Order: sequence, then structure tokens, then C-alpha cells
Amino acid sequence: MKKLIIVWMLILFVIPCIAAAEMEADFRIKLGSAAPLDTAEVPGIISSTPFDSDGGGNFQIEIIGISKQESAVGFMFGAGLFSRVHRGNDRHPTLPTQIDYHAAGFSLTAGVAIKSTENFHFEGKLELGLGVGEPDITTPGLIWNDVNVGPYGSASILFGGYYTFAKPGFQLGLELGLQSYAGDFEIYNSSTGRYVEGKTEGSGGVVNLALGYRF
Repeated sequence: MKKLIIVWMLILFVIPCIAAAEMEADFRIKLGSAAPLDTAEVPGIISSTPFDSDGGGNFQIEIIGISKQESAVGFMFGAGLFSRVHRGNDRHPTLPTQIDYHAAGFSLTAGVAIKSTENFHFEGKLELGLGVGEPDITTPGLIWNDVNVGPYGSASILFGGYYTFAKPGFQLGLELGLQSYAGDFEIYNSSTGRYVEGKTEGSGGVVNLALGYRF
């Protein structure tokens, strides 16, 4: 709860900063994909054998500020919240294991905006995600021990195009890019009676559909 309060305070801080700087403000909801889970490792429990890609999913809300200026090129920044899952499958012949790593946290974005027309613009940006996550591990015939959340981080390079129907008014956009992530967790080891640290990593292409509103 405290983390959510801090994130919302951050977002509410971004909004007046955008207004004070006389920037155009976009509120967006993004639905799309996330980088697949490529490797997972827990010493003595799960090996780092490469997993087959099962993709992933992403849900995100964000506030974006874009500088107002005569030039076609301006800067942009923003903050938001995300919930996503990274999926991978170890297709072992006897113990096939599916891992869905669920993560949630806040995102920070910065980059450039290029105005094509009064209603259409492009963005090239770096997006960082920070939060926590935990895996859902499934192996037919096995019951896995309890897991605890661990730190999560991601970095994405995104390129998007956005059409604003009116100002103020609704906005529709499409984003393509590359994402890399690392997510840790803890899992209970019955033989030692302690939790041991595990980690997952992955990278790959992502796509997001953005539904927004320009104020």
C-alpha cells in the first residue's frame, strides 16, 4: 500500500510539472505484450537451461508530457503504473515446467516527440520499469513450495505513432520496441528449511496498443 501511495504521489507531481512547463499532457492506457522469459535459475532446484518463449502480457497507465514549441521536434517525459507477466516453458521430456513471472510497479519515460501534423506525432523513448514480482511455477504432477516476491527491473526502447482526434480529445496509438528484464524471487527449500533466491531474465520484441486522451 505504501508503495502505491508513493507512485501515485509521483504521478500527481508529474501533472502540475507538465502544466507549469506549458506542455501538452496525454493520459494513456496501454495493452500489449512483454518480453518472454528466457532463463530461470534457483541453485539446486531449477537450472538456467534456456526456456522456450511463451511471450507475455502488459497493462499500463501513464501520464505523458510533451513540450509545446514551434519546432517539429520536442522532448517528452512521463510516469505510470504497470502490471505484466513474462512467460517461458522448459519443455523437459519428463518434467516440463511452465513459469509465469508476474511483476508490478511504476515506469519512468523520457525521449523525443516528432510532430508530423497537428493531429499526428511520433515518439522515440526509453522506458524504465521498477517494481516487484514473483513466479507462478507449474509442473504436471508436482506441487511447488511457496514463493516470495523479489525486486524487478526492466528497460524498453519504444517507437510509437499517435493520432489525436481533437485537442482536447481522444487519442489512439501503436508502439513497437525491444524490452529486457530481470526479476528475482525467493522459494522455500524443504531440505534446508530456508528460502533460497531465484532469478528470471528475458528480452525480446514488444508491441502496445495505446488508448488515450489529450487534455
